Amino acid sequence: MEALPEDLEQEPRKKQDLEQQRVREQLEKERQQLEEIRKEHLRKEQELLKERQHLEELKREQMRQLEQQKREEMQRLQQEQLRQQQMQQEQLRQQQLQQEQLRQQQIQKEKLLQQQMQQEQMRQQQMQQEQLRQQQMQQMQQRQQEQLRQQQMQQMQQEQMRQQQMQQMQQEQIRQQQMQAQQLQMQQLQMQGQLGGQVQVVPVMVQMIGQEANRSASTTASEKDESEEKLAVVPVSSSGQGPIFGSQHHFHQKNVTMGVLSADARTFTKNANKGRLSIVCENRVHFKGVVRYAVQFTEGELCSADGVGFILSSDLPCTKNIQRIISVFANRTGRICVRVHEEVERCKQRVKCLELGDWLEVISDLDQQTVTFVVWPQDESPPTWATVSFGDVLDKARSRISSLPRSPCGYLAVVMKHMGVSVRLGS
Repeated sequence: MEALPEDLEQEPRKKQDLEQQRVREQLEKERQQLEEIRKEHLRKEQELLKERQHLEELKREQMRQLEQQKREEMQRLQQEQLRQQQMQQEQLRQQQLQQEQLRQQQIQKEKLLQQQMQQEQMRQQQMQQEQLRQQQMQQMQQRQQEQLRQQQMQQMQQEQMRQQQMQQMQQEQIRQQQMQAQQLQMQQLQMQGQLGGQVQVVPVMVQMIGQEANRSASTTASEKDESEEKLAVVPVSSSGQGPIFGSQHHFHQKNVTMGVLSADARTFTKNANKGRLSIVCENRVHFKGVVRYAVQFTEGELCSADGVGFILSSDLPCTKNIQRIISVFANRTGRICVRVHEEVERCKQRVKCLELGDWLEVISDLDQQTVTFVVWPQDESPPTWATVSFGDVLDKARSRISSLPRSPCGYLAVVMKHMGVSVRLGS
């Protein structure tokens, strides 16, 4: 059958309608896809906003924590300052109380003895003035001698600086060999108990040491007891006039609570803790090798309790309780002692009595576990020396003191009692 004209006309229209329908459906799908994409973008933006808000909260929390830490640090500093101020006020109050007590005692004594002691006071004043004049003269002489000694030291240092480095190294090696040979010789003589009844001069050359040992072997047994506390004369250093000087050692800054410390931390003068022992230590702990110190009392009134020693500990600054330390020291009378807390052992060795102006050289050998004390008198008389071993003492102390370090270590310390006593480091 042939198609009708109307059907022929409607067929393109239907196709067109179908095409338009497909286009509309396609557009609808695209619109829906765009809507989904827009929703997804919105969701991501919301997530980003939430993350940004979370980061802002974290930042604010960190800022709050930092502010809290700053406030706590400020509070801690304020508390520390307040504590220091309270300590200073307490010290000042104690000083004022002491001064007030002294004043009241003086007033009472004046009331009781005013009439009877007028003439005595005048006589004492005259004696004090005479003593003061003598002290001023002695101090003037000491200053002059010290200036002369310093000039000599400067000349010696200039002379040493002009020497070549190789010569200095060779001299140092020779000096160490001589010191080792001399220490070995003195240990052999002490073990044999044959030092003799008089002070002996230790030779400088190793060959002479051997000859001295052969001569000492003939000492009789009756001379052993007489030689126990005799002084030994030490061989002179490479300069020939005293200990080795330098600027290596300094006192600990914490010592200012007991006195006045110089700007270079090498001179200390006690002005606190009247009548009580004060322990002034250096600012560094030594763990190996040989350490040489030069120490001098320059002013004040020395007593038998004053001294210089080497504390065997790794804790700085030193404890103020002298009965809690382990040390090897020489007191003002020249006696060498070994202290283990409250126990003190007096050694047979000793050196010359310490006086103002004398140089005390302390040589600590941490490898050999020995301490040597050398006194160089101010009047340039022959020096005296003594060597003490502390190895056995440490071994015994470790069995009952758990805080002792495994390897020998320590630092220099000076003990002084009276106010006005000054000490300085020359090494």
